[in-house]
Amino acid sequence: MKVVGLEGMWGLSYYLAVLPIMQLVKCDGNKVCQFGYVENSSYAFYQMADNLTIVWLSLGMMLSIAFFNVCGITTTKVASSAQRATIDTSRTLIIWVMSCLLKLEDFHWESIFGFIFLVFGTLVYNEIIILPFCGLDNNTKEKLEQRSAAEKRDANYMNTSPGAPYSATRNQRLLQKNQDKHYDQLEDGDDFNMNATASAGHSQGGQ
Repeated sequence: MKVVGLEGMWGLSYYLAVLPIMQLVKCDGNKVCQFGYVENSSYAFYQMADNLTIVWLSLGMMLSIAFFNVCGITTTKVASSAQRATIDTSRTLIIWVMSCLLKLEDFHWESIFGFIFLVFGTLVYNEIIILPFCGLDNNTKEKLEQRSAAEKRDANYMNTSPGAPYSATRNQRLLQKNQDKHYDQLEDGDDFNMNATASAGHSQGGQ
């Protein structure tokens, strides 16, 4: 509820700042403009005073928006923001279908393609649908977690991995090869001196 209240306060502050400016912006569109201006708040209050139905509808709209925001925050908290975005997309589609069925809006077949594109884009963005081509799946949440896990792979994981025996054998071969290469480079005299020094050290330790 606190988040919804903060959202409402931000919206109220925004409109308190924008509405006075819109009262002075002139425009020529009949459907958008109110008596030649983008906004006319005084005429809106006059309409509400003249018709109480508008007042009740406005109150109902405010309650509906408050209920919608509470449900949205709850969905995000319990489920995820991806599911909330998907539900929002479905809401837009349902409103358009109901408006066409109730003859509140004219049907245009182009709108179908627009809604298909909207729903498909939302599903792809939220990784509900993953496109496995052209590298479009390289930065999905699953692939990022896999790369992160590969970078943090420790010795215990390597020892329990299927390739661990091969890796251990390969490392042992490389170590033996390096040792053989090292002793091949030693001269016979150096090798004898090393053995003699080691024997003398053991003799002194025994005494």
